[in-house]
Amino acid sequence: MKQIFLNKLILSIDVGSSGSNLYKSSKLLKKISLQFPSFGMAKRTIKTFSIRRGEYISCFCSLSKKKGILFLYKMLKLKNFTINESNFSLTSTFGIGISDHLELGYNFDQKIGIHGINIIGDLSRRGYRIKLKKRARSKIGFKHRIFKKNSIEWYLSEYKQFFDMYNEENQFNYS
Repeated sequence: MKQIFLNKLILSIDVGSSGSNLYKSSKLLKKISLQFPSFGMAKRTIKTFSIRRGEYISCFCSLSKKKGILFLYKMLKLKNFTINESNFSLTSTFGIGISDHLELGYNFDQKIGIHGINIIGDLSRRGYRIKLKKRARSKIGFKHRIFKKNSIEWYLSEYKQFFDMYNEENQFNYS
């Protein structure tokens, strides 16, 4: 009952403006995740960035279950299976980012360009749905919540073996 699992993985590309760049980034997300992305709107107007309230400025999609786990493995392989402690939030989420999507193994397409991708992982336990449902909604008990320490322990238990294996393969013997 207290076992932690990856609930969903959210891939997002924040462009900062609507138009052709947003369209290109949505095509890229569709290519990577094999799903249609959703679009995020600006909550307020920021004149210095020339962003208007209600304008579409980002695109995102969420991967769950096997798809999410496989994509997370691919991302962690790029990061050598190391995540800083600062990447984990005080609650049940963690985030990773890459500066360009070409690191994932995709070829450069001049029509799309180069975009950075943010990955946010959401962890949960059985029974977390009770705080989201419409009828008979209830709070999650203190002992059942996931904190930063629990998230780090989950990461180490799930991916520590890959970290050790990766370091053994890439060690160089200089003697």
